Order: sequence, then structure tokens, then C-alpha cells
Amino acid sequence: MASLLPLLFILTSVYFGPGTSLEIQNLKLIGGKGEYIEMGTAAQYTLSCTYRSGYDEPVAFVTWYLYGRKVYEWTTATDDISVFGVLLSRVDPSPDKEPGSLHFTKPDYLLAGNYTCQVSSSQGSVQKTYFLHVVDVSPIPFETSVQILKDVEEAAAAEENKYITYDVDSPTSTDMPPEISFEDSQCTLVWSFKSPAIFPKPNVTCGYYSFNHDEVVEYLPAGLTMHKFMNGSWQAYFQGTKVQVMNIPVDHRLGCSIKIPGTSYREVIMSEDDFSVDHLIDSGGCPSLELLTMQKGLLMDHGSATVNCRGNILSDNREAPAIVKLSCPYNHNAIFKDGTMESNWWTKLSCYEYDQLWRSYQEGGAEGELIDVEELPECDRSIGASNSIQSSKVLLASLTLLLFVACPLLNH
Repeated sequence: MASLLPLLFILTSVYFGPGTSLEIQNLKLIGGKGEYIEMGTAAQYTLSCTYRSGYDEPVAFVTWYLYGRKVYEWTTATDDISVFGVLLSRVDPSPDKEPGSLHFTKPDYLLAGNYTCQVSSSQGSVQKTYFLHVVDVSPIPFETSVQILKDVEEAAAAEENKYITYDVDSPTSTDMPPEISFEDSQCTLVWSFKSPAIFPKPNVTCGYYSFNHDEVVEYLPAGLTMHKFMNGSWQAYFQGTKVQVMNIPVDHRLGCSIKIPGTSYREVIMSEDDFSVDHLIDSGGCPSLELLTMQKGLLMDHGSATVNCRGNILSDNREAPAIVKLSCPYNHNAIFKDGTMESNWWTKLSCYEYDQLWRSYQEGGAEGELIDVEELPECDRSIGASNSIQSSKVLLASLTLLLFVACPLLNH
């Protein structure tokens, strides 16, 4: 055992000793975008391994491993290059320069993987690892469309009307149950998307695209399906997903972001600008009062003003304010937060689109005081309720008096 210790010390100092001056300076992909091999391009790619060594420590071998298996080796003394495995016919076996680097001649999915460059001398060896990505996006373009449901339904109906058929056994229109729909077809968008084949599997995020962030900032599942082809590439798609306009933030669009992990590859796909769709999404107006009036039991009359897909109120004449009248239903009292009660209550509010604040209505178009709509009263059927309570009290008193008179008579 003692005789083996000097030999063990010599081996350790040769391969791992601190005296070696070998150093791998850089290991990177050169060509194209410099981060991944892109299929279908004319770019020349080289996985470059640059190193340095001491004057008295010449390099003997540069060896490449793919997932731990030797695939390439350059012997410096004879200038011989040996190629193995998947790199056969896919790299240049006699490059004009940098024989210690991999010069790819045929991009292929099989080139993707974990590469290790090992530089060896008589005194030891050093190594460095690089994960090489191969990206393949079919030249077939991305497909996406966003349409208004009303337009889709009208187009489908027009197509059906082209063909007229007669069936004597079919039920008449009066026999058919009525179709019930809870969608506002004018305020519902129909969204479809399909990607070309992509390798490797991409991360696809679909939702609300923000122009300010240049990114899809809110995820929308949209029934996304990922399909894998036999060659390992993937396709993402969904068809006819319905999205309510009121759920889309202003100044956003429906879009998908496609990224390939580990690379800088990124595509943002949105449908071509459609004025009618864009107008529905970005239309402004005065803040909606619909939910508030429902909660407080108020009636709202917005006159000639219109309500857009977000529930915001727009004046027919954009230069004039939108005017609404709020009131309590007949036989209801308005109850304020301080407990005061008022019958036959009503009020008018006005709002300019540029202001987007509700104010008390003033004749002549002057701006009134700001109104906190949360301070508006709640409507309660107080009158009817008080009459019922009063009637109950009278009835109870009458019954009590009747019993008081009848009991002595019964005892006799």
C-alpha cells in the first residue's frame, strides 16, 4: 500500500494538479443568431471551443462528447480528426481552421443536446459544457383571426340560405323549441389560432397582449391544444374560443406569445388590425352604473345615450355630456347612508367622455359637483312594509280585545 502512494500522487498531479495552465476561454455557437441552430437557413454554424495553454504544455487532444459519448476528436500531433455517432456527415471532418471546433454542415434535430469540449495535454485536461439548441419553425405562417360573433353568425346564416331543401317529415317551425342564448353577439369575439410545426416544444401563452409591455400580460387558457408530430415537432391551436369584450383591458389585444425554452426565439402573433374589433375593445365612455344600480335597486334612464360593450355610457353627441336619470321604483323609499329617508326620490347625473366622472346635472351644460356614486341611496319598499306592519298591529289588538270580552261569557 505504501508503494502505491507515490504513484497516486504522480497521477493526481498530472491530471488534476494545480500546475496545469490549460484553460478553456470560451465555448459558444457562432453563426446565425449566435444562440441556436435555426433549420432552413443558409447560415454557417460553428460550436467554437477556444483555449490556451502554457508554452511548455502543448495540447495533445481536443475531444467532444455529446451526452457523455465521444463524437469528435482532433489529435494535434498528426492533425487527424475522427468523427463518431450522430456527427458523422453532419460536421466538416477537415476544416480549414479551428480543427478543435465543430463546423456543422447539415443542421438536424439530432444535433441538439449537451456538448462537452475537453482539452487535454500531457499534464492534465480541462472541460466545459454547452447545451446546443436546434430550432425548426415550418415556413407555413401562423394563423389567427378575431371576429365579432354577430358577423360570424350572419355569415353562417347567409351560407345556409344558399341551399333550400324540403323535408315533408320535418317538424314545422312552431313545433321546434325556441333557441335561448345568453350571449350578446355584438359584444362577443370569436378567436382562433394555429401555429406551424415547431421544434422543440414551445411555450405558448395566449391572452391579453399589452402594447406598453410588448407582451401577453394576462393568461387566457382558450382551450389550447398541443399536438406532437412523428418527427418530434409540435403544433399549437384552438378554434372558435369566445371572449367577452368587457373582459379585455382597454388598449390590449388578443394575442399569443411563442417562446422556445433556453433560446431567445420569440414570436408574438395577433390578427391583422380590424377597425370594428379594435373599436369595441378601445371604446371609451363614462363609467358604467349598471352594477351599482342593480345593487342599490335603482332605476336608470340614459335617454338617447348608448351603452357600449363594457357597460360604459356614451353620449350620441360626443361634444355633449351623457345624461342619466336615477330614481327609486314606485312605492319605494330612498334610504341614505346617514339613515335619512326620502320618498319619490330621483336625481340626474351628467358626464363628459373626456372627463369620465359623474357630476350632478346642471342646466345649460355647466359642470356640476363631483358625485361619489357609492354614496347614492338604496331603494327599499318601506311604504308597503310599514303599512303591512301597521295592519298586523291593528289585527293583533282586535283579536286581543275579542278574547278579553269572550272569556267571561264562556265561563258562564
